[in-house]
Amino acid sequence: MDGSWRVSREVAGKKKGISKKGISKNELSQELLMRLFQKETKSHLEPIKYWYDWSEQKLVVLHCPSGKTKKIKNPKRIERFLQAYEATLVECKGVTEDIDRLHLFKKVRVHK
Repeated sequence: MDGSWRVSREVAGKKKGISKKGISKNELSQELLMRLFQKETKSHLEPIKYWYDWSEQKLVVLHCPSGKTKKIKNPKRIERFLQAYEATLVECKGVTEDIDRLHLFKKVRVHK
């Protein structure tokens, strides 16, 4: 055994198996990290739009793919949201587009 690894690819779109011989462990770990990063970016970073409604004193967040909205009224939660998006209330006068960094619209599963 020479300590190297080879990634064998099955038919396109199917699972990828890992077997010895071929590429180095460093290359293998880089490929695995790329796969994990691609899954993370695909699954959670979806586009949103947000703005501050001055008449109702609420921050409105719109999830673009589904059309669902969330209204944040609690000042501490508004501050947390603004810190995460590096924005101020004045900047939220108009509609701002970004990605869902706080996973506000992520489906949460409860395991028993």
